[in-house]
Amino acid sequence: MSAEISIGLSNLWSFHLCMSGVLITLITVLYSFLLSKKDQWVFYVDEVKTNNSPEAIRKSRLAKKYIIRLKIAIQWCFALLCVSAFLALVSIVFYRVPILAPSAKIAYYIILPTTLLWFVLVIVLFAILIKQYRTDTESI
Repeated sequence: MSAEISIGLSNLWSFHLCMSGVLITLITVLYSFLLSKKDQWVFYVDEVKTNNSPEAIRKSRLAKKYIIRLKIAIQWCFALLCVSAFLALVSIVFYRVPILAPSAKIAYYIILPTTLLWFVLVIVLFAILIKQYRTDTESI
């Protein structure tokens, strides 16, 4: 295995391991937000059942929309986590297992474009998140 391929696989492994940690943290934070909003939503649903006030109905709908958006964000983060963990595993296996050294170059040239696509997807999702944030905070 050439030095460039070895360093490249090592760097890809480090990158995806780091991103896996970041995504696990992000999923945890988003999940805590989801549980908090779900408690609020249950409160508003109970208030709608007892009072049937327009304000409670509005807050209930907003909370439900927020929960749905959080669930979608968590699903995307989980998908990115799975891909990142898989790429980290493949990178370290081809980097550390000597028997696979002849195939390491092929693996590197498959993992690198996949990582670039992963990164482009993260940028697109971040842009969508920023757009949604601006939409949500316009009225505040």
